[in-house]
Amino acid sequence: MAKQFLVLLILFFTLMSSFVHSQTKEPEAWKTNFSGTAYALGRYYYQDKESSINPWQMETRGMLGLNTSYKDIFQGNLTLIANANATVESRNRLWVNEAFVSFRKGKLFLNLGKQTIKWGTLTGYSALDLVNRYDYYDILDTDNERLGLWGMDARILMGKTEIQVRAFQPDNRSKLHLQNNRWIDLPNSLPLPNAPGGEVPVFYKGNESTFNTNLPTLGMSVTSQLGAIEIQGKWLSANNDIPVSSISLLGGMENPHDYLLELDYRPIHMGAINLSSWIGSWNIWSEMAHVNSERIDNSGQLSADSYSFISLGTDRFWQLDHPERQVRLMAQYIKVISWIDEVYRPTELDHIFQSSLLLDAMFQLTYKWRLELRSVADMVTKGLYVAPNIQFRPSDKIHFKTGTDILAGSSDSFFGNFRHNSRIHFHLTYYPF
Repeated sequence: MAKQFLVLLILFFTLMSSFVHSQTKEPEAWKTNFSGTAYALGRYYYQDKESSINPWQMETRGMLGLNTSYKDIFQGNLTLIANANATVESRNRLWVNEAFVSFRKGKLFLNLGKQTIKWGTLTGYSALDLVNRYDYYDILDTDNERLGLWGMDARILMGKTEIQVRAFQPDNRSKLHLQNNRWIDLPNSLPLPNAPGGEVPVFYKGNESTFNTNLPTLGMSVTSQLGAIEIQGKWLSANNDIPVSSISLLGGMENPHDYLLELDYRPIHMGAINLSSWIGSWNIWSEMAHVNSERIDNSGQLSADSYSFISLGTDRFWQLDHPERQVRLMAQYIKVISWIDEVYRPTELDHIFQSSLLLDAMFQLTYKWRLELRSVADMVTKGLYVAPNIQFRPSDKIHFKTGTDILAGSSDSFFGNFRHNSRIHFHLTYYPF
């Protein structure tokens, strides 16, 4: 069925291109372009972890894109992705990640279909990025993991003000890989007072997901210019892409050997105000956001999760004396104010940052060589993440990047708790056309 669907989509875009091209009196106004990317990834986790998971992870991915357009009025976009993983079979699949059409009429812009969406618009991290949809194979490296959603994205310009409305399907959960994943530890024992040693072994038998099918992903933003300051107000309502989880024993407490993991995708609502301006060559931006969601508290009960984000960031680009030498710097401070009494656990992925400083720097020596550094330091949980990288581009079609991701700090922090995920990585990207 999936292969038939892919064939129909390709035929649809091909026939549409041919039909419009034959009808127009200006053949040069109609354009069709193909793009392709072949991507190979290798990671080696050099920290000890009591697990049967292979410390080597190898994966290849192929992406094929088709774009067909008529002047600046219409565009059709199709992106197919094929994935192959040597150790995680659930990653081996072929799917349509994007299939949408774009229309422009005067000051109205409209996208309809399956699209990849980044909800936050900050140069750094935004609270609205909590709702981005990912194929969560790796928490740190999500650049190639964003998943497409079926829906509508509309914008209208009215003078200095832009209004944007987005509406996407309710069934838009991120993809979680619960097994063969170094970020998720499924329990293999549960406490039982009458059992020898006070606990009994248990075995994972699968998972069941529940979510609010009546809650689509809805977002709205209003952007305006007030002198030198750009002001953006945002509102977002959706199912959270990170579920709360609980264990359901099969057979009751008399025989608690098998269990199901119940994944409950709870609603999340947020509002935000973004401010940005330029001070000389420095881009200065900030965000104030409030989030209402739900979590499992320390007593194991579902409870409210209310917190606020305050962030301040800046970025700048330098063109050095040599035309190929460039420097880019981004720095951001994030403060999270929790309106609940409990301390967040390090495994709660929506709460990686508490009081954090993020740095992202790039130094391009030549067109072929580039140095990169990304780091996060959290002052509350005492966690640290440092990721230096070297990128080599022997040609426009071949890019190679290698580096390391180092996680350290207190076990109460996300980064310290997952220190066993420190690794060396290799990325090879080929652009055939």
